[in-house]
Amino acid sequence: MESPSLMLSSALVLVLIGVIFFRDMVHRQRDLLSVRNFFLLGIAFFYGWAGIVYGSSPGGFPYVSRGEGMGLIAIGLPIFMGSFFVGELLGKRVTSLGRAIPPANFPVTSPSLILSIIALMMIAVGVVITLRGGERMTYTDVLILQFSGGFAACAMGLATYYLVSRKYNPLAWSIFGVTFVLASVVTTFNTTGRREWLTIFFAIAWTWYYATLRYRSLVPVAIKLTPVVVATLVIMISYSAIRHDYGTDASYNQRVSQLVDVAKNPLGGMGDAIKVFTPDTPAITSFIFEAYPDSYERTPLNGLAYVFAMPIPRAFWAEKPNALGVAVQDQLDADATLGPGILGHGWSEFAWVGIVYYGLFFGAFVTIIDTTLRRRADHPFFVAVIGAGLANVMALARGDTGLFFVQIIAAWISAFAVLYFVRYTASALIGGFPSVAIPPPIDDESEDAWDDYAEDDEHAPQVQVM
Repeated sequence: MESPSLMLSSALVLVLIGVIFFRDMVHRQRDLLSVRNFFLLGIAFFYGWAGIVYGSSPGGFPYVSRGEGMGLIAIGLPIFMGSFFVGELLGKRVTSLGRAIPPANFPVTSPSLILSIIALMMIAVGVVITLRGGERMTYTDVLILQFSGGFAACAMGLATYYLVSRKYNPLAWSIFGVTFVLASVVTTFNTTGRREWLTIFFAIAWTWYYATLRYRSLVPVAIKLTPVVVATLVIMISYSAIRHDYGTDASYNQRVSQLVDVAKNPLGGMGDAIKVFTPDTPAITSFIFEAYPDSYERTPLNGLAYVFAMPIPRAFWAEKPNALGVAVQDQLDADATLGPGILGHGWSEFAWVGIVYYGLFFGAFVTIIDTTLRRRADHPFFVAVIGAGLANVMALARGDTGLFFVQIIAAWISAFAVLYFVRYTASALIGGFPSVAIPPPIDDESEDAWDDYAEDDEHAPQVQVM
């Protein structure tokens, strides 16, 4: 059964987000690459585009709506978006909370960047070597896995910054290449997911943008970032066609062989492109709208409880909250964990009120992070850490929202911990070399853009020259 209301609502959300991105590109009032925009990109893909596809042809998805579920999503989308924008306004009132985030304002020298990259990648490789995949994973393995995502992505971000600052240096190119290869292997090993590897590509564009591109006009930015975006899409589509071949128990050699095949023939998986671009989030959300509370009880604030309960072993708390995706998997008798969608999370907890407080929270959350990032945009270590969770930020819209939020925070904490360890154990070496920091360009265009962007003197760029 088609749903014109869902198609219309999804199309309007898609247009609204497109207008926001266009405004950011043209007027430069917000950074084009921001945590807010990655979150909205997830909404645009998993509800905007996917809602149009599901509303026009719901057959072939894990759940075929009876009709009312799609209609309720059509209502829920504008409610969520409105709540999100209100949350942004509320977040602007409490941006001082961002001061609790470590500034990571370290001396930007060659040793500080190289040592940090080495430390992060050594830990990332060590985690992959020690973790056991599939059903053999213990509680410790699962807990480490939540904190491991930030290491490789943060290293990739710093390698990108070093390359941009020393683009004619063969050592910088070598470090970038080795980091990319290692990061690609460790983020695809012991998993069939794509988010961690996708974050590696995001980290490259993210750090490059904050190093130099954010100060450029629209056309040069588009020309330089477009190849990165296209390459990322092609590689992800190609990898999607083979990622399940060996499951989570794929050996190191098997996974490397797959990545080599992708590199040799990046267009080999184009036949599976339709699967990549038809996510089932609206279908699962529709099931939740129709099944809760008639068939299953609502679980108020389950997402919040899940976040705080995540580190506690189930052996100590047998009844600790489950991820909603796991519950829905059992309810639909599916073979894999399903993405309930952020609207599904809200509805399963507190109906319309739940959708509102999810929108309010994440609107405030991304505003606090982006405001803090804006103030520290010239701190490459801080920028690299925030970029270490971008694919999970985008995936918040799909869900499991609680799990991805935990992984975002855990990635930031783990990356900060390694960087501060390097900073204070090698302080003499790090500070004793010339700075390789990239200062913002001083010209009329960049100053005008910054003046429109900044709120006060505290936000102006502070060039690190230590």
